[in-house]
Amino acid sequence: MRFRWSGSTRQTEEETRARLKTYFEAIGFQVRPEDPELSLQRGTPGFTLNPRKLWMQVQAKIQPWGTETMVDVTFEIPSRGNLTERGAELLVSEVREMVRYLQEGTADFKRLEQLLIEANRQARRVLILTFVGGMLFALGLIPLFLLLRVPEPFAPFVGGGLVGLFVGYLYSRLLRRRR
Repeated sequence: MRFRWSGSTRQTEEETRARLKTYFEAIGFQVRPEDPELSLQRGTPGFTLNPRKLWMQVQAKIQPWGTETMVDVTFEIPSRGNLTERGAELLVSEVREMVRYLQEGTADFKRLEQLLIEANRQARRVLILTFVGGMLFALGLIPLFLLLRVPEPFAPFVGGGLVGLFVGYLYSRLLRRRR
C-alpha cells in the first residue's frame, strides 16, 4: 500500500530536510544513506502486530520553490494485513504530526506513544480472544465428533481444518472491528 503527502513549508530546503529527518528518527525510522533523496525505513518484513515494527519505507523529495520549499513524501507499507484499527489510527496520526512538525517545529510525541500503547493492547486482546475462541470451538467439536462417530484417523484432520478456518475468520473479524 502506498500513499503520498505533498505540501510546502516556509523553511529552507536544508531546514525542511533536517526537520523531516529528526521527526522520522524520533518515531523509529532509520535513514537509508544509499539513496540520494531522503529515504527512511523502519520495521522488518514479516508478521508483527506492533505498528512501529511493521516494515515501512518513507521517501521524501524536497526542492526549493520560490520563497517556500516543496515536500513530497511517499509512504510504502507492504499491506494493511495485520493492522488493527488503533494501529491504522497511529499511522495516520504519525502523518498528521509530521505535517505539524514540518510547519511548526513541534509534534505531540506523547500522544503518538499513547496511541502505540493502545494499538499494542488492542492487538494482544485480538490474539487472546482468537486463542480462547479457537479453544472453545475445538472443545465444542469433540462431543459433535463423538455423536457423529467420525472415524479416528479423520477426526484430527477434519477438526484441525475446521478450527483453523474458524480461527482465521475470527482473527480477521476481530482485527478489523471498530470500537
